[in-house]
Amino acid sequence: MKKIILVLSIILGFVIESSSQNLVLDAPEKFEKKIEKIISLNINCDIISRWIWRGVDYGSSPTIQPYLSITTGNFEFGTYGSVTTRNTYSDLELFAKYNYKNLSLVVTDYFFQDGLPLGGPTNTMTPNTKYFNFDNHTTGHLTEATLQYKTKNLSLQANTFIYGWWDKDIYNKQKYSTYIEAAYSIYIKDNKLDIFVGGNPFDSPIYGKRNIINTGITGYKTLNITDKYTIPLRVTLVTNPTTEKIYLVLGISL
Repeated sequence: MKKIILVLSIILGFVIESSSQNLVLDAPEKFEKKIEKIISLNINCDIISRWIWRGVDYGSSPTIQPYLSITTGNFEFGTYGSVTTRNTYSDLELFAKYNYKNLSLVVTDYFFQDGLPLGGPTNTMTPNTKYFNFDNHTTGHLTEATLQYKTKNLSLQANTFIYGWWDKDIYNKQKYSTYIEAAYSIYIKDNKLDIFVGGNPFDSPIYGKRNIINTGITGYKTLNITDKYTIPLRVTLVTNPTTEKIYLVLGISL
């Protein structure tokens, strides 16, 4: 009898220990499944032949642009950046985005590690490009508020800088430089063509005199590498009527 009790005790102890281990092992899996239901992780990287942003060439070089964000409900929080292959330009952005139906509100913090190569105020102050300097009169950060409206065919956006040294005039006054853009999408079989035009509605220390500064077309195509792997491809013909520059840019997303 004692032997039976001893054997049962050993078996019971083994079962309890195994159950405890399973609970410990299952707990992270259950937690991960709950997290997956409320949070999605987005990782991407674009490689482009040249970084043209709002009609201006930044770096005159092929550029790598990594992207990382998390989405939960209507909110998205993330970071992205640009670095040229010739080390002629780099930037880093943090953003928070709220989506509601066709509307999006975005707040973006831009940081220019080596200063803003083009544009900027004409005052005599020099921005401090250390990342954790947030003094509005010397910081290398720029904060922008964006309102977007988007449907399948139409995209409208208004972007206004609300903080940062680069957006100040010679009297160190914030100028709230604004850029607006409209784009229309045309779908041709499995491909898409965007026609866009953008400009600054008033004089700006960043964009210069009021004018159209960014207009062109972008074509999108998906390359099927294998049955499970595709590469999005895009080609943009863009011109800046103010500077009379024109560029043809190739981009792929990994």
